[in-house]
Amino acid sequence: MYRDSTTDLNHRLLNASGTDSGTVPEDGNSIKSGRALIDSWLGAHKEITPADVVRACQGYLSRSYIYDILSGVKTAPSRDVTIMLCLAMKTDVKSAGRILKAYGHRDLYPRDPRDLEIISCMTAGSYDISEVNDRLSARSHRLLGD
Repeated sequence: MYRDSTTDLNHRLLNASGTDSGTVPEDGNSIKSGRALIDSWLGAHKEITPADVVRACQGYLSRSYIYDILSGVKTAPSRDVTIMLCLAMKTDVKSAGRILKAYGHRDLYPRDPRDLEIISCMTAGSYDISEVNDRLSARSHRLLGD
């Protein structure tokens, strides 16, 4: 049975939605903080404000906790919290991976069935956390925020 390499699978998934315009920039070998990457994303996407991020989190995260992360007061959000913030900011998969890594978490991995559902939602432009959780629930995966 033929199986694509993880690299090939990642490449196909990332290109499924078209171009990667607006991704968080890579700075060569330098490692940026999660906050710096979030600031970079929000700076490049002026139509998305911190208040929009709070609204998009739909009560999954407290308003003050989100603002603490965005301001750099909280520097170690969990992987699920980071994924929810990426969904709320409507990042592409590459940018979400960079933000996850900056906070010390592993990238979204297409061979992980739960991560694959999240990747599929992001590439399809479905960033609503409730919709992502509905999709995860339908496939018996742990929900974001659980």
